[in-house]
Amino acid sequence: MSLDQMVQVNIDVIFKMKDLINKYNIQARLIPSILIAIPLFLFQYVNLDSSQINFLKQLGEIEFLGNITISIALIYFFMQLNRYLGKHLFEKYYFKKQLYFPTTTWLMLYDTSLSENFKTKLRTKIQSDFNIVLLNIDEEQENDNLARKTIRDANGLIRRKVGNGKLTLQHNIEYGFFRNLIGGTIIALPITVIIFLINLDNNNFILGLTVLLGFIYSLLLIFSKQILWNKGCLYAEILFQEFMTQ
Repeated sequence: MSLDQMVQVNIDVIFKMKDLINKYNIQARLIPSILIAIPLFLFQYVNLDSSQINFLKQLGEIEFLGNITISIALIYFFMQLNRYLGKHLFEKYYFKKQLYFPTTTWLMLYDTSLSENFKTKLRTKIQSDFNIVLLNIDEEQENDNLARKTIRDANGLIRRKVGNGKLTLQHNIEYGFFRNLIGGTIIALPITVIIFLINLDNNNFILGLTVLLGFIYSLLLIFSKQILWNKGCLYAEILFQEFMTQ
């Protein structure tokens, strides 16, 4: 069985998961999981013989609780694992539980990312819509942590009110895509290195492919904070704009 056939088998299995098929889950969770799984497909293609591959395929097709197979369970597990690593490791470390996320930082009075006029209108609308009074400049300086927590709480209500606004959803998907992809690199990069080491005597194509994958995963890790910050800024800009038009 070729690599493209193995990928197709797994994709066919994925689309049996009807309850998970929506735009966000496909683009922000499923696609990153597939990209992260490339080293596993490569290992299967290079290091397993046909009998082992057929055994894994048959194992993956065993059904439990109706149409739920082991393959579906594993795919769902990787989708959740990538999200967990991205959200609770990278995002939590960089943005301190969203206290330093762009949507929070931009509403701090000392920050100049938004125009003063727009920020004033935004803070006024937050107070009007949610009865939440954000701290003034003196209070921010006295208690930065409380100011950020108050803004973070307000942003949660803003997200619920805006909902799946067309542009907001797209930028949320883009942010989620990179967050989950970066989270998954913790899994993919070590596997890629292992494949490279156990195939040093193999053809140059396999070695070249593992080097390329390792390079891409490494770049994602090295520039993870910058990527997430930039995508977060784009999301914050659209979220606030759509909130102000409601």
